[in-house]
Amino acid sequence: MGGYAPPPTISRGFPLPLHPTEGYDKQCEKYFLNWDEAFNSTAAQVGGKGHNLARLHRYGFQIPAGGVLTSMVYRDFLESNGLSDHIFAVASIKAESVLDPAIEKTLTEIREKISNGQISEICIQDLSRQLTFLKLVDNQWQSGHQQQLKIP
Repeated sequence: MGGYAPPPTISRGFPLPLHPTEGYDKQCEKYFLNWDEAFNSTAAQVGGKGHNLARLHRYGFQIPAGGVLTSMVYRDFLESNGLSDHIFAVASIKAESVLDPAIEKTLTEIREKISNGQISEICIQDLSRQLTFLKLVDNQWQSGHQQQLKIP
C-alpha cells in the first residue's frame, strides 16, 4: 500500500529535511527578517525562538528591537564551511553513544570546524544593511567590526 508517509520530525514536531540543504532556494530567502517578516514566516524558516519572539512582538509585548537570522544563514554556514555532510552524518547519534571514542572525536572535529568557520560575505552584508536600516548600528560600527565578524 503506497500511502502518504509524513516526513521525519525532530522534537517539537518540526519537519526534518532529508539533508540540511535539500529543498531550499537560496535566491528566494533573505538572511535577516525583522519581527513583522518573521511573524509571517514559518518556524522552519526562522526557528522556534525567532517565530515565538515575532509573535510576542506582533501581540504588543516588549521585546528587543531587531529581528532574526533565517535558517538560510545556518545552511549557508554549513555549506561554505564544509559541514553539511558532517552534520547530516551525526544527526542520528543516540545520546548513549556520545561517549564512544570515535564519535567523541568526530564531534570534537565538528566543534572545531564550527568555531573556525566563517560567515559568508553576503550574509554579513545583508545583516549589516538591515541593522543599519533599523538604526541598531551605524556605519562606524560596521567598519570597526568587520574583522570580528570574520568576513572572508
